[in-house]
Amino acid sequence: MEPTLGTEAPSAQHVHVVLGGCSAGDAEAVLASLHRWYASERGVTAPSTRDISAHPTVWTAMVDTSHRSGEVEPVTLGESVTVNMQGGPGAVGRLRDTFAQAFAVSDDGTASGDQEVDVQLHLRSR
Repeated sequence: MEPTLGTEAPSAQHVHVVLGGCSAGDAEAVLASLHRWYASERGVTAPSTRDISAHPTVWTAMVDTSHRSGEVEPVTLGESVTVNMQGGPGAVGRLRDTFAQAFAVSDDGTASGDQEVDVQLHLRSR
C-alpha cells in the first residue's frame, strides 16, 4: 500500500519534539532555539496571549537533525521544560547533545523500539 500525502514516515534524521509542563514563553524560547540550530516545522510560531494555566498545553516541532547551523549558546528559561523526543537513535542523540550545550539537561527516561527511541528530558537554564 502506498503512503498518502502527509503520512509518509519521517527520515532517520527527523525527530518529533513535544514540549510541555512549561509556560508559553519557555516553550517559545526552546522552539526558537531549535529553529536557529536546525531546519524544523514548528507547531507554534508565537506564544499564546490567552491564559493557558488551567489547561494542559503542548508545543510540537519536527526537527531535521541532518545539519546543524548557528552557534549553540545557553538559553534562559523561567522554569524547567519537559521535552519528549521520538526518532531514530542517531538523530535523537544529536538533538540531546545540542540541548546539553544550551541547557542543563536531566534524562528522565528512554524507551527503545525497533527503529526509534523515545526520550524524555527536562531542560533548565545553565
